[in-house]
Amino acid sequence: MLISKTIKIGKRPYHIWGNGNDPWEAVMDLENASFYSVGKCGACGSDNLKLKAYKAQGQYKYLQVRCLECKATLTCGSRKDNPNLYYYRRNDDGTLQWEEYKEQNSQTPEGQKPAEEHEQDDLPF
Repeated sequence: MLISKTIKIGKRPYHIWGNGNDPWEAVMDLENASFYSVGKCGACGSDNLKLKAYKAQGQYKYLQVRCLECKATLTCGSRKDNPNLYYYRRNDDGTLQWEEYKEQNSQTPEGQKPAEEHEQDDLPF
């Protein structure tokens, strides 16, 4: 059984699917994508946002909301005890933890690989 929900990241819709042998399993699968719609950038207020996926250190998977105006990011990471469950990072006061863009040196530190990144308009999950 397949069920879906649509979230909006800025002005872009993303369709998320849950799959299971029965309605309970399908809903549980869908709940693993526990992130939700984000309407505006927490740094500049723009709705020109995009969802992307990347991998760090070859093993850690992240989803990220990126503002295409100011390049601020909101990271959505998985839990260690359940790597299929994703949550937005939050500040101590519970607000979403937007990170403003900081221009970095174009050189990657010695011995460190750059993160593998994938940007898509509609992720297949």
